[in-house]
Amino acid sequence: MIKIYDTMSRDLREFVPIEDGKVKMYVCGPTVYNYIHVGNARSTVAFDTIRRYFEYRGYEVAYISNFTDVDDKIINRAKEEGITPQEVADKYIAAFRKDVSALGVKRATQHPRVIDFMEAIIDFVRTLVDKGYAYESEGDVYFRVEKSHNYAKLANKTLADLELGASGRTDEETARKENPVDFALWKAAKPGEISWDSPWGPGRPGWHIECSVMSTEILGDTIDIHGGGADLEFPHHTNEIAQSEAKTGKTFANYWMHNGFVNIDNVKMSKSLGNFITVHDALKNLDGQVLRFFFATQHYRKPINFTEKAVRDAETNLKYLKNTYEQPFSGTVDAQELQTFKDKFVAAMDEDFNSANGITVVFEMAKWINSGNYDASVKETLAAMLEVFGIVFVEEVLEYGAVEEVINRFEFNLKNNNTEDAEKKKAALLRRNIVLHETKYGLIWNFTNLINNEINNVIYHIENAGHYLNEQEILTGVPRNRYGRIIEQFLLSYLTNEFPLWTWESGNRMQPDIQGHHGNNRIFIEIAYTKSNKLDSKFVNSMVNITREISNEINPVIVLLLFGSEITSSLEESLNNFTILGAELGVTVIPKLIKLLDFDIEALIQKRQEARANRDFATADQIRDQLATQGIKLLDTKDGVRWTRD
Repeated sequence: MIKIYDTMSRDLREFVPIEDGKVKMYVCGPTVYNYIHVGNARSTVAFDTIRRYFEYRGYEVAYISNFTDVDDKIINRAKEEGITPQEVADKYIAAFRKDVSALGVKRATQHPRVIDFMEAIIDFVRTLVDKGYAYESEGDVYFRVEKSHNYAKLANKTLADLELGASGRTDEETARKENPVDFALWKAAKPGEISWDSPWGPGRPGWHIECSVMSTEILGDTIDIHGGGADLEFPHHTNEIAQSEAKTGKTFANYWMHNGFVNIDNVKMSKSLGNFITVHDALKNLDGQVLRFFFATQHYRKPINFTEKAVRDAETNLKYLKNTYEQPFSGTVDAQELQTFKDKFVAAMDEDFNSANGITVVFEMAKWINSGNYDASVKETLAAMLEVFGIVFVEEVLEYGAVEEVINRFEFNLKNNNTEDAEKKKAALLRRNIVLHETKYGLIWNFTNLINNEINNVIYHIENAGHYLNEQEILTGVPRNRYGRIIEQFLLSYLTNEFPLWTWESGNRMQPDIQGHHGNNRIFIEIAYTKSNKLDSKFVNSMVNITREISNEINPVIVLLLFGSEITSSLEESLNNFTILGAELGVTVIPKLIKLLDFDIEALIQKRQEARANRDFATADQIRDQLATQGIKLLDTKDGVRWTRD
C-alpha cells in the first residue's frame, strides 16, 4: 500500500487512485528562458523517480509536465539575445531535453506548451468572468481571491494574513485591483510584446492560469497527483487550486506533493550569491548518471546539500553497485532470501517514496550478492530496483534518444494508419522490455521485466561472458586479429552449456556469427571489434539478411556484441541508428559491449604516457598504482612501455 505525504492535509495518506491501476499526474515544468539549474533538476529527477516507482508497482502513469513558453522572463531574454520569444523557448526546450536525458529522465507522456493552449486559456478565463470569480480592469483580468473557499490552505496561510501583508502596496497594478491579493489571469499587452486577441483586448495569460488549463484539458477536471518544488506551494499552486475549482466546482488534485530545496555548501542557491549552478555546466565535470544517483537516492521532501564531497560519495557508491551488477554469476540462490529483499524494498518505497531507505535495501542486497548469491534472477531483480532510481548498468550502447526515435516513428505510423509498421516497432520495443500503452492522454511507455524471461536470461549470460574471458585469460597469447574468432568459439560453448534446451550453431560468412533458437525465440549474435572499419557493413548486412528469413510467428533479437575498451561518440550514434533500423525491419537490436582487460590496460597505459609527456607525474603515478592493484607491472623499455601480469 503506497502512502503519500499530502501537502494539503500535512500528513501521510494512503494512495487511492481515481481509476484502479492508473495514475494521472501533473508536474510543473520549467519556464524555458535559460538552462535549468540543479534545483530544477532535483525536482525533475524526484518526480521521475516517483513515476518510475508507480510503474514498478504495476501502475499505468499518465505523466504530464509542461513547458512555460509564454512569460516575462522569455520576453526579456528574447530582447537580450535579439531573437523572438518563440526562438528563445525552442532553444531552451532543446537544452532541457538534452540535460535531463543525461540524467536518465524519461520523457513525459506529454510535454504541453502554453502557446498551443491559448484558445482554451481564453475560454477558461471567460468562464471565470461569467461566473463572477474574475473581473476585467484596463485590459487585465484578475481573480477575486475573496470568493475562493479556503484560499492558501495549501501553503498553510489565511486570506486575512495575506491581505494584511498586501495592505501597504501602492503600485499601479495594485491600484487596478479590487483587492491587493487578487492575481492576474490575463495581462494586457505592452507595446512590442507578443500578444493574442481576447475579449479584453490584446494580451497574454498570467502564469498560474497556464497549468490549470493544460492539466484540465489533458487529464480532466480532477487528477490524482499534482507536484512541483516547495517554492510553488504559494502562490502558484495556491492560485491553480483557486481558479480551477472555481471553474469546475470539483477538487483539482487529490494529492499535492512538493520536493525540498537544494543548498550549495549549506547555503541556499541564489544568483545573487554567485552559487547558482546550471545542469549544463555541472555536466561538464560530472557524469550524468552520478548526478542522477545523487538526487534520486535522497528523500524527495528533504533539502539536499550539494557539495563536492557528497557528489563524490555518490560516485563511489554508484561504482560499488555497478561492480556488483557486472560481476559473474556465483553460488546457489535461495529464492526466499531474494523475495525478502523484494518485500523490504517495496515496504521502504511504499512509505512516501522513501528512496533513502529504498537504496539502503539495494546496498544490503548488494552485500548479499557479493557473498556469493548471484544468478540471472537476482540480476533481474537488482536491475528492476535500480531502474526505479533511473540507473541502468547494462552494457548497452543505447540511449533514451534511440528509444524515443522509435516511439516517434511508431506514433507517425499510427497517425498515417500504417498499423503494420507500427506493430513491428511496438514488438521490437516489447522484446527489450519496453511496453507501449496507447491512452486517451497520449502514448505511455515504461520498462518491465515480465515479458520474455527466456530471452532476458540469455542476454544476462551474454553480459557475463566478458568476465569469464578476462578471469580465465582466454585471450592471453592470442593475436589480436584472432580475438573475434576465439570469442565466438568461447561464447558458443558457454551458451551451449548454460542453455542445453536451446539449439546453438555458428554461422558461415553469409550468416550471423552465432544463432540460437528455442520455441519461437531466435537470438542472432554478431561479434566485432569496436575499431573495425567493416563494422557498419557487417551489422547492416546481417540485419537485412536476418529479416528476409524470419516470419511473424517468432521473436527475433539481434545482439551486436562489441569487444574493446570503449565506445566512441560516432560509433554510439551508429549503434543507435542500428536499433532504429532494426525496429523499422521488425527485429529487436541490442548493442552490447564486452570490455576486455587487455584493452583497458592499454588505454590506461596510453593515458599514463600522455600524463608523463605533460609532466603531470601525479596522474601518471596514480595510474601506475591503479594498474598495480590489478597485478599489472609496467616495464619502461627503449621500444616503449611493456606490461606483464603477476
